[in-house]
Amino acid sequence: MLVAYVWKDDPDTLPWIKEQAQSNQNEAVRVSALNQLCWGWAEDPDTLTIIKELAESDKSWIVRAHAVFNLVRWMSDPATLKILKECAQSDEVWFLRLCSVLMIARFFKEDTDILAILKGIAQSDEDDRVRNEAVVQLDKFWKDDAEIQAFLKGLRNSSPAI
Repeated sequence: MLVAYVWKDDPDTLPWIKEQAQSNQNEAVRVSALNQLCWGWAEDPDTLTIIKELAESDKSWIVRAHAVFNLVRWMSDPATLKILKECAQSDEVWFLRLCSVLMIARFFKEDTDILAILKGIAQSDEDDRVRNEAVVQLDKFWKDDAEIQAFLKGLRNSSPAI
């Protein structure tokens, strides 16, 4: 969105970009607008609210995925982790579950629930790509944890595809 760069200081630009992110019929335009909000107006009080809404309820899974990836810019907001946990465990779109697994493992691994969530996903997500990604993240971030390595070995022995 060239408009965001050229007319960033114009008072009409930010309201227009917010409108495009929330209601443009074209998903590519919504994605571009949400990215512009995150990079150009992250401090605006409405930006996080808009990104959360897009992550949770946009009609396009592509827009939702971009919003999920951008949420980590606001790691300190308690709703961010809540949204990512819910998405990782129960979103109907496998790709969004996978994106959320990546985000919670990389940015929130110190949270007390994350290990249990990832183990649960590694054992029982309905999609093998999501299960495998949970295994990869467990192996990557808990490679020195003997209990986790034993857990992963057990998964691999019971399911050769992992």
